[in-house]
Amino acid sequence: MEQTIKIEVRSNYGSESVYITSEHSGPISALTKKKTVNLSELKALKQLGFTIKPGNEVTIFATENLIKENKL
Repeated sequence: MEQTIKIEVRSNYGSESVYITSEHSGPISALTKKKTVNLSELKALKQLGFTIKPGNEVTIFATENLIKENKL
């Protein structure tokens, strides 16, 4: 399994949710018991050595902003 996790940000009823779109989605969902991940979970995945990459154009902008703000 690759060490790069692809994410996608989707708007759900006015709030943004982060979904894992790579092959890691099943195992991560099994651990978190949900389909989405939050910022602290993404940080923990980075600490474990995973690289987080955007999976689509909208997510590129959102991810770049999180990195600039030092949140991810």
